[in-house]
Amino acid sequence: MNNGKLQRDFKRYKKSKKVIFGGCEKQSSVLIKYSIMSFIFLLLFFIGQNVFAKDNNRDSSELYISYYLDNREYNTMNIQTSTNKLPLDIFFWGFVDIHSDQNNNKDRFDLTRYFIEYRLSRPIGFGIDGLSWEMEYNDSNGSDNSIARFGVTYRHILPFLGGSKSWLQWRVHPYETDGSGAQVSVIYRFWLVKGIYVSGFADYNLDEDVPDRWVAEPQLNFVLNKTFDLILEGRVNETEEASSSLDGFGAALGVKVKF
Repeated sequence: MNNGKLQRDFKRYKKSKKVIFGGCEKQSSVLIKYSIMSFIFLLLFFIGQNVFAKDNNRDSSELYISYYLDNREYNTMNIQTSTNKLPLDIFFWGFVDIHSDQNNNKDRFDLTRYFIEYRLSRPIGFGIDGLSWEMEYNDSNGSDNSIARFGVTYRHILPFLGGSKSWLQWRVHPYETDGSGAQVSVIYRFWLVKGIYVSGFADYNLDEDVPDRWVAEPQLNFVLNKTFDLILEGRVNETEEASSSLDGFGAALGVKVKF
């Protein structure tokens, strides 16, 4: 066999191998990071359920898994968990979003993008119910996207909207580890009638290097039974809108499973 032809064939093989397995490695890294964070969330959930279960004065831990179909031709799986049964009155809340690529209906079940957020908070005291210190951590696919925020949060009920079930939570994070921004936000839940409530958040991100941007997700929730909810969600993300490859405005239909 001609040695020159053999070398050329081998180079083409190496190049094709790099293309094929390079994509696999990228997707594997996403799945590995997602799996690690999901394990941490589930571990904290079961710690809250079991280790401190004897304290009947505290709320139970929560675990939800939701799946959404977005009108921009992609899907999202969300895992959310929380517990306030950790030591030192620490409250944990967090979620992992796994998305497929936008505008790719053929591969909308191929989840390749992720966003992670989790928070640790603790009451400040001073006789003010609902006032807490808070640390928040965010990460997403891509390099140098992780950030931690530190600040305070204040939550209060809205008795004229379903009693203690309806509430507002105001958050201020004046310090971020990237050293160039801050965030103010509000989280809410309003009960309309039995079995139907509005919930969501609105974050306003201030940055020295780029224009200030909103990220908001209002939801209309229909409680079907103790296990399933139906969700209509609006999605506004001006950070995605600033990207040439992403559309920052959309809507999604989802189903939530409550464990």
